[in-house]
Amino acid sequence: MCEHINTQASSANELRTQLEELGEPPLRSFNARLVPTESDEALLGIRIPTLRQIAKDLWRHNRPLADAFLSDLPHRYLEENLLHMLLLNQLRDADEYATALEPFLPHITNWMVSDAAGPKLPTEELQRLEPYLRTWLADSHTYTSRVGGVLLMSNYLRDLFRPEHLQWVARIPSQDYYSHMLQGWYLATALVTQPDAIWPVLRDPEAAGVPLSVEARLKAIQKSIESRRISAGDKTELRALRAAIRGRHA
Repeated sequence: MCEHINTQASSANELRTQLEELGEPPLRSFNARLVPTESDEALLGIRIPTLRQIAKDLWRHNRPLADAFLSDLPHRYLEENLLHMLLLNQLRDADEYATALEPFLPHITNWMVSDAAGPKLPTEELQRLEPYLRTWLADSHTYTSRVGGVLLMSNYLRDLFRPEHLQWVARIPSQDYYSHMLQGWYLATALVTQPDAIWPVLRDPEAAGVPLSVEARLKAIQKSIESRRISAGDKTELRALRAAIRGRHA
């Protein structure tokens, strides 16, 4: 069990008090620079491995408190939201996961929480989760669609990949920085496992029938160039492609 917290706390408020005591000011200052969408007062500075262990211990040893915490929305701190997501990751049923996640989605206000989504679901449950991802990706809330994209990228780029997933990602309604970064990240990751599907999109989205914005396309190319999993030859083509795009849109 986690040495840092009493998992037998009796309420969500008591759990919050214990979390406050775990905060590290230097880490809080560091994280504040990573999540500019959050105020300094919303951060405690708790390490992710510590939160992950707390989530596992609560789930195993005090499920009533875990359930009470999940119901206690909105949370006060970013770390509470992270703990919330890490608790949901303990679920192993797609419908239960989606049902528990959906009330939480509107309360996500930064990439750190959205990107922590990662339940370990077996293949048959991932197949049942897929329609939910399509719905979340079509949501106008930046971090709801980002959760959908993170889950799609983490679980559906090999045997469960389908070309229509590219349409879902390209059509994300929110066209802000964090959405473009998600689109670029997804495509750069998919380029490794599904190159035959991704290269046409990067070379000419319109011809490929994928409505990808210039911003997202450039993010995808940049992420691919930065990747250690992309060959030197492919990076040469990507750099030339990036230069051509910038030249057309200068």
